[in-house]
Amino acid sequence: AVSYLLYMSDFQNGYLPAGTTVDIVANNCKLLSPSSYTVQNTSDPGFDIIPITLVADETVGEVDTVDITITLPDSVGGGIWSPSITCED
Repeated sequence: AVSYLLYMSDFQNGYLPAGTTVDIVANNCKLLSPSSYTVQNTSDPGFDIIPITLVADETVGEVDTVDITITLPDSVGGGIWSPSITCED
């Protein structure tokens, strides 16, 4: 298994707006962690940390991506950010 930590914050290192959604799709490896997350409403200082854990699937030796889609709510102007990481089994 391989684990990553996705740190998410605004430009001031605070939480993203409440209702921001995160969707994770593993295109080659199996995703052991949850495939979606929603930022909760808080005024606490800090940022979100989302663990991503991957294991090999039955197609050994292939390389593909794990696509992450972060969608801000329309109430703050919307916007989508789509980073990805490489998955090799």
